[in-house]
Amino acid sequence: MDAVYNVFYVFYSQVLSRPEFLLGLVTMLGYLLLRKPADVVIKGTIKTIVGFMLLQAGAGVLVSTFKPIVTKLADVYQLTGTVADPYAGMVATIDALGDAYAWVGYTVLFALLLNVGLVLARRATGIRTVFLTGHIMFQGAGVIVAFFVLQLHTGMWTTITHLALYRAWPGIGGVVHTHSTFATAWAQAGCAIPALGTTHADYFHGDIPCTRGLTPAEINAEYEALTGAVILETVGQADPLHCPGIVVQQHGPFTWGCDAADAVHNAVVLEEVAHMAQLALGINPGQQRIAPALSDKHFSRKHGPNAYYGQTR
Repeated sequence: MDAVYNVFYVFYSQVLSRPEFLLGLVTMLGYLLLRKPADVVIKGTIKTIVGFMLLQAGAGVLVSTFKPIVTKLADVYQLTGTVADPYAGMVATIDALGDAYAWVGYTVLFALLLNVGLVLARRATGIRTVFLTGHIMFQGAGVIVAFFVLQLHTGMWTTITHLALYRAWPGIGGVVHTHSTFATAWAQAGCAIPALGTTHADYFHGDIPCTRGLTPAEINAEYEALTGAVILETVGQADPLHCPGIVVQQHGPFTWGCDAADAVHNAVVLEEVAHMAQLALGINPGQQRIAPALSDKHFSRKHGPNAYYGQTR
């Protein structure tokens, strides 16, 4: 499993996030499928990678040259505009998405496979060509991904964090990361969410922990993977399904479950108990945690081999 994770991480960080390498890989596979000689495969792959890098560099110069002009025109004539060029748009997408640019790689691969599938089914589809104009492929995919990432606030980096949890905990089948208001407030405060009542105890056995903060070295290294590592460090040897959630200090909540639906449900519950805890402590700042016997009773009657509360299917 570790080997699979390491291969995925290298592919994600060194290929999917680098359009020139991804396009080079596609070119190489195309030559191999055409059974071209080794020298043709090597030269074609290198030409593709170097050509795309030159294209990016030129587009960067174009953007840096014309952006001040557009800005000045906007100031003087109260106009709004942008550099209407596909290369400039591609560079702007790379800058805007940052680490999430790997999603563009996923999208390009998916679209390419879909295109190949339509060609294979050409008798029904009538499609007989595969579209391989590199910069247009990445420009179109970039527009789609930018909409989802920047407008809908979805993320790519959490995939790496989730994988760290899946590797360590084979019993879980879903992980959810949100920035819900009250759970995130506890994370930003750097505090565990205290178990104050039976609603909390029905789902979480004890306090919902808060991780330590990442060190500057960890932040500047493999940030996503080390976010997963600090979650695992905080949970320790405890059963992850006995407290299926955590808040990462100065970041936000993560929850998990037996499957994706369970993880989503736990995310909703975590937000509610975070809200309840804040309200309860606002009413009575000296409120004590729920009695251990009552906490154990409520948790065990809904979880584990002796569970009896609620309807069964």
